[in-house]
Amino acid sequence: MSENRTRAARVVPVALAVLVAGVALFLAWTFLKVVLFVVGATAIVILGGLCASIAVVVLAVLRRRPISID
Repeated sequence: MSENRTRAARVVPVALAVLVAGVALFLAWTFLKVVLFVVGATAIVILGGLCASIAVVVLAVLRRRPISID
């Protein structure tokens, strides 16, 4: 009986450490995914705004000096 207690005294802390490490890894991975999603969404919005600004400038220039294909 004492051998089982000794074994349990060694196994339980290791099992708890593995469980805590697994939960920490899961939380870190979830946080990383959220951060990457936010950074990606921000980059898409910024690039979209940049493309829209370029398109507005190009259209303004083309309206001022229309190109004729005569």
